[in-house]
Amino acid sequence: TRHISLVTENGVELPAGHCVCACVREGADLIAKSVARPPSQPAPAAAANAAEDLEPYLKAADKAYGARQLARAKTIYTELLGVSPRLFTALLRLGLIEEQAGRHEEACHWLQRAVREDPTSEE
Repeated sequence: TRHISLVTENGVELPAGHCVCACVREGADLIAKSVARPPSQPAPAAAANAAEDLEPYLKAADKAYGARQLARAKTIYTELLGVSPRLFTALLRLGLIEEQAGRHEEACHWLQRAVREDPTSEE
């Protein structure tokens, strides 16, 4: 396990036990949502809460992807994977973005990871 200190743009260090649930670039600003996970909270409940917390950011990424703002979508999907490395939609969309950009090796990397996460997906 690797521990890092998280510091806001105002220089305030987040207390121990906090984690960044999502980061999304909006223009030049970075929006980070910090959530304290109670030590007594079971892992499945924590995972369910994390998925709910990520939903607005996933919608923002999907909206950018749908609008063909691929650089913005790529940034958001990459940030989401930093929080939830097995997020199928982000893996798939990063693969599709890289394929559209002609970066076939990178596309293959992301698409293989997506298939490993959800081999039965029809996407």
